Amino acid sequence: MALSGQRRRLDLGYCQQGRFLITAGVGLDAEAFRRLDPKLKRLVGQLAYYGTFIQTLLEFQPKEVTVDWDGGHFQGLVYLVMVVNCDPSAGTPLRLAPAASPSDGLLDMLIFGARPPFDLPKKLGLAVLGQLVKDPTVLQYRTRSVTVTAPTAVPVELDGDYHTETPVTIGLEPGAVEVKVP
Repeated sequence: MALSGQRRRLDLGYCQQGRFLITAGVGLDAEAFRRLDPKLKRLVGQLAYYGTFIQTLLEFQPKEVTVDWDGGHFQGLVYLVMVVNCDPSAGTPLRLAPAASPSDGLLDMLIFGARPPFDLPKKLGLAVLGQLVKDPTVLQYRTRSVTVTAPTAVPVELDGDYHTETPVTIGLEPGAVEVKVP
């Protein structure tokens, strides 16, 4: 525990009974986390996720969802609805929402619509460069809360762990966590 440093208050995301500091995902990434073998994850760490993600990507079908947020509405087929509290995402080189701040009282939401699967490598490249904001096929919004519903259950993850299925409301508790920073 740090004994010195400045105190800083950070926002904490919530979804049903769970909490997250970095991201919540609905769809493709959550399905990969649901499939991830916990024993393999303990054994090889982050490497276990990559193999599972590739397999999931090859098999995953876009899901029909309805997304409602502060003043907005979307209905359609998606691969992923990603809600970001802070960026970069932990443990990966991806910079999904470079402007996201853990202390601004807002969530950054990205909706990855149903695009051809071969389009995903381009999006991953843009994410590594922090340039997803330039991709017109990724819808981006800032909000205090998001509700995702679907005719069939869609998996949900919080900070890289499978959590639940839709319907969900994802929100934010501004300044809920106090940390010391050097």
